[in-house]
Amino acid sequence: MNTSGNFDINNLNTAYNGPRPSVLFKQSANDFIVTENISFEPENRGTHAFLKIQKKSTNTQWVIKELAKFCQVPEKSIGYAGLKDRHAITTQWFSVNLEGITEPDWDKFNVDNIEIIEHCYHPRKLKIGTIDSNHFIIRLKNVSPEHLDTVEKIQSQIQSNGFANYFGEQRFGIDEQNIVKARKWFNGQYKVKQKSKKSLYLSAARSMLFNTFLSSRIEQFGFNQLINGEVMLLDGNRSFFTAEKITDEIRHRFLQGDIHPSLCLWGQGEPASASELKTFELAQAEQASFWAKHLIDKGLKQDRRAIRVIPKELKSQYIESKQTYQLEFLLPSGSYATMLLREMFYLQQPNRE
Repeated sequence: MNTSGNFDINNLNTAYNGPRPSVLFKQSANDFIVTENISFEPENRGTHAFLKIQKKSTNTQWVIKELAKFCQVPEKSIGYAGLKDRHAITTQWFSVNLEGITEPDWDKFNVDNIEIIEHCYHPRKLKIGTIDSNHFIIRLKNVSPEHLDTVEKIQSQIQSNGFANYFGEQRFGIDEQNIVKARKWFNGQYKVKQKSKKSLYLSAARSMLFNTFLSSRIEQFGFNQLINGEVMLLDGNRSFFTAEKITDEIRHRFLQGDIHPSLCLWGQGEPASASELKTFELAQAEQASFWAKHLIDKGLKQDRRAIRVIPKELKSQYIESKQTYQLEFLLPSGSYATMLLREMFYLQQPNRE
């Protein structure tokens, strides 16, 4: 890896080799529908109004500005669990701290493409990261019937064995500018004062490194091959264990989707891996020494990320008259729908200003 900051997510190895048909993606907001599920139930008491909002062709920050203006509170009084795509129809939760403030009449909140569909209360602000899962309905256009066998074969493999858990384009910014700025910052060519921007650039750099590690692993070992020294993450939580040797029991649990192999999110400390996998991770970090060194110097601690995601409730429908392939599925927080799609299709998106 060089230090130029150049990074193309389309060059990453896919889990399932083979031809991918080129399709039209996100031609309209109606083609990408996301519903956020937070990890707890609001208690319906307290001073924080919890609002379930559906937005169309609008980004999360714009909703925050409009809510703050309507409620006459500072933007920092607005909480949310995660950012959602602008070019989509998305449903997500927001909170508004109304302590010492008369509750506004929510029926009078009248902003184009933003609708409050539910509201209740909770004692605490909604915090970033409190997402359990996201439900997707995605429509791909220009899918010829001759492509169906290929697409359905890969979909079946994803249903059984998951897809490569790469970080998506959103993590890297428009034209990968977060990577470009991280490189300039690390080189001393660019000063970063805001804590939020430092976090953004560090996250992008580490995510790029993880993607590179995973792509190399797929190239060297294949996607569904377990390696001695694996750090296995338990499905649905952060618990893990290191497997010095791959036993029949570990292989069985892997095939059942109970545990998932992981790779290092680089930072300070020794990798939790052992044996063959540790040798691989250290070699990858040496090849990317510019990035690895600066992540350590900036104080990031090592962490792990599963290399695969198995979607839940995955189903599809083909509308031949419109040459449209519709996918519906549920993904855990932190994984990217676009990374599932790129296993099946080459995505052509419209140029937008």
